[in-house]
Amino acid sequence: MTTSSPDQMKNPSMETFSEPQTLISKAKSFIASQRKSIKPWKEFIHSPELPKTTSKFRANYIVVSLILAAYTLVTSPFLLLSIAVLYACWTFASLRKEAGPVIVFGHEYTSQDLLRGTFVLAIVLLYMASATSALFWLIGASLAFILIHASFITIPSPEQLEESV
Repeated sequence: MTTSSPDQMKNPSMETFSEPQTLISKAKSFIASQRKSIKPWKEFIHSPELPKTTSKFRANYIVVSLILAAYTLVTSPFLLLSIAVLYACWTFASLRKEAGPVIVFGHEYTSQDLLRGTFVLAIVLLYMASATSALFWLIGASLAFILIHASFITIPSPEQLEESV
């Protein structure tokens, strides 16, 4: 059994609530001080080098994005298989336009019907292969790489280039 002081016996909740109150007041004062030191968002985002860097390395960034796209397909074999199947179905439906309709179990299917079926199959296969998550990963990874690279690279001015030659 623990012994308590007479002050704690009179108001046992006094010590329990004093700590959270001081934490809350410290948090409020910290937030207030941080609000005062926030710089304008235009100043935070604006980097005079970013547009120059992205335009100079545009082709390199496209290659990096294509490499990331290839990595996405290689690491997701079901997505790769789905794209291959959809391409085969689309090619078959396109070639059947000249050859005439396809007859399956007594039903006649035109090229338009085959393309509609390919579209429905595309929705199902791409949903099952998580194509949207792969696409968003690709966009995010590409943007992260491009922005990180562009923010750390400085392009020398033409005068600096002449001096170094």
